[in-house]
Amino acid sequence: MWFEVYLDNENKWRWRLCQNSTWGVDIIATSHQGHLARQNCENEIYRVRQVNGFTPVRYV
Repeated sequence: MWFEVYLDNENKWRWRLCQNSTWGVDIIATSHQGHLARQNCENEIYRVRQVNGFTPVRYV
């Protein structure tokens, strides 16, 4: 899996988490908002990377 960082059509930074699949590339997760600064986008990736198998799931 890997993260892609890109500029959206509003010129804001976003990320998506991708993985290879039988049919090409699947997008597993995406940023919930665009960021004006690329560093803020990268900070969000850092927080996502901190998630592990022990992170609880909340049903709301």
